[in-house]
Amino acid sequence: MKKRILASFLSLVLVLSLVPMSALAADENDLTGGDPVPVCTCETLCTAEAVNMECPICAENIANCMGTAPADEPVGPTVEEQLAELIAALPDPADINPLDEEQVAAVNDQISEIYAFAEKNGLDVENEETINAVIAALSPVETTEPTSDLLIGSAPTNAGNTLEGAAGSDLTWALADGTLTISGTGAMKDYGYSGRTEVPWYEQRTTITKVVFEAGVTHIGGFAFYQHTALTSFEMADSVVSFGQGAFQGCSALTTIPELHADFQDFSTEVFVDARISEYRVDTNNSNYTVKDGILYSKDGTTLINCPPGKMATFDQNWLNGVTW
Repeated sequence: MKKRILASFLSLVLVLSLVPMSALAADENDLTGGDPVPVCTCETLCTAEAVNMECPICAENIANCMGTAPADEPVGPTVEEQLAELIAALPDPADINPLDEEQVAAVNDQISEIYAFAEKNGLDVENEETINAVIAALSPVETTEPTSDLLIGSAPTNAGNTLEGAAGSDLTWALADGTLTISGTGAMKDYGYSGRTEVPWYEQRTTITKVVFEAGVTHIGGFAFYQHTALTSFEMADSVVSFGQGAFQGCSALTTIPELHADFQDFSTEVFVDARISEYRVDTNNSNYTVKDGILYSKDGTTLINCPPGKMATFDQNWLNGVTW
């Protein structure tokens, strides 16, 4: 009899071992008759500033949140560090050859990029020693050799050198102490990019700091002052009514230009590319142009003529609303 009972018990144990445990596990809540136990539903870890109020756990106590903490976002270089990198990429002033046109153009591009970045991010680089040293290397101090300088028009002289111009013009030029003066009557020649080296003062382009267009001059020639990297300003009489294409292109030290007077007629294109001009000014009586926020428009305000190169980094597409360009 005992053997039968033992055999039956062993058989029962064997049968129970084959049944899934989930089928035998009674729901704790069914046994107790209580509410379901709340479970955290968060996928990301709650913080004091961002609590998932739909989660029954975190709505009561975010300390019990089971979400995953977000990975730390990589921190990039600051704008100051980025600016320092741009400046560090400038060549050593000792390695700059101001007569190497390609090198000068490349360095001018670097300097323009630095100034644009600084302006966009509200940084001041006007007194940055490295930049100023590079600019100085692009524009070396003029040496004085009276005889040879006189032959190329760089020594002080009252006798103007004849300057080629448009038909009917009678122009001269003189260069003294870094100031180039254009005198006479009529329009300067448009040299074009391919003819930029034909400008008679081309070899002195890195030493000219100022240009004066006297009364009688009517047109500033195209590419006549291409990459004059030391040029910081120019003056023009009211007789000047037009700029030639690219007239001051690459003048990386040029920051301001005279106000366009009431009779000025033709601004042309690409006049101040790579210069550092931040605004234009126009006489209110000018019948061709007007200015808004330093940007040049047609008189009726329907056509954008030119955005100053120093303003391009902060150019807002909304400025084009209602205008053509």
